Amino acid sequence: MSKITHKRLTFIDVVRAYAIFLALLAHTFAATGFFKQLGSDALLIKQFTRMATPLFVFIFGFMIEFVYVRRAQHIGLPTIYNRIFIRSFQCYIAYALTSFSAVLGGYKSIEGFLSSLLFFSNSRFGNILRTYSVMLLFVPFIIKLRLKFGVKFIFFSLILLITSYSFIDEFQSIDFGFFNHQFNILFGVGLHKGGPSVYGALSFCFAGMFMASSLSRDEIENDNSLSNFYFASLVLLITLLFLGNAFIKEDIIEAWKLFSGFTYRKNNAPAYYIIGTFGSVLTITLFCFLIGYRTLPKPIKFILPIGTSSLISYTAGNIILNLLSVRANSMNLFVFVILFFFAIILIVRHINIFPYFNFFSDLMNFKYHKASQRISR
Repeated sequence: MSKITHKRLTFIDVVRAYAIFLALLAHTFAATGFFKQLGSDALLIKQFTRMATPLFVFIFGFMIEFVYVRRAQHIGLPTIYNRIFIRSFQCYIAYALTSFSAVLGGYKSIEGFLSSLLFFSNSRFGNILRTYSVMLLFVPFIIKLRLKFGVKFIFFSLILLITSYSFIDEFQSIDFGFFNHQFNILFGVGLHKGGPSVYGALSFCFAGMFMASSLSRDEIENDNSLSNFYFASLVLLITLLFLGNAFIKEDIIEAWKLFSGFTYRKNNAPAYYIIGTFGSVLTITLFCFLIGYRTLPKPIKFILPIGTSSLISYTAGNIILNLLSVRANSMNLFVFVILFFFAIILIVRHINIFPYFNFFSDLMNFKYHKASQRISR
């Protein structure tokens, strides 16, 4: 059986690095209290950073299609189960480490940390990792349906998902008691507020899968035209415009303000998922147009490991934020942001020099025999 290889799509790695930059920038401004100092002017920054989470999950869906679906098509679905479940475990451990770092930083109690592990409370700056860990458990089932019914399953599921959000909204006022937090995490309903829910984030995921399905192997290997990719983008944008017209009550300017703020996301509103998906499609299309298969300049290559090692860079960045405290004045913030991102780049580029990194890497990938061999040396 021939080995399946995939040529890296450079523009995807750049988009992923961009999404991490936006997310960590937003977390930095929140951690330093700079958003509070800006007051209503913070919306000028949040209109960019709010796109980080939709873009994250969109690229997550893109890679499901581009890597796992194509691998399943060639060597069978059972062969990828193990890798998917390991990735889910890794995301949960990253979520737990982020939450525990908040304890060390004085932002969370031990009780709060333990409750976050059971999804009774949130992690400080790590909740998207929790969403990933849960979503990955459903990925084999999604891929199975994708292989059976084709790309049309992804496209129509996206439409049905967004349509269903308006009906789920009716359950917002229901008190689920002890399980309010879990119902919010999974479905975006109940008295507890916060998002995106796992069910809601599936719309970002399916949109990413649909975009990735438009890239044929011949185009990727031979650097041919990306016309199919742009056509898929146009189809999604037109579809989302129709859905937006049907489910977004506010005018464009007001809707953008509510999206950029926390209102739509907090309430898991259909508008959050429509605008977030629309923005993600636009962003990835723009990066594809600007970069495509072109050779990247050295400065971008230097920071690219942030995108290629996204789980490590995102987790490390948020742990650093939880451990440090910086006063919110302009000079402190500027210096901190520069040093903060430079530290992440160094960590990601040279992660293998950290003591016992390979040992813990083996454990995280369930390679226990290899890990035991390292200890016995």
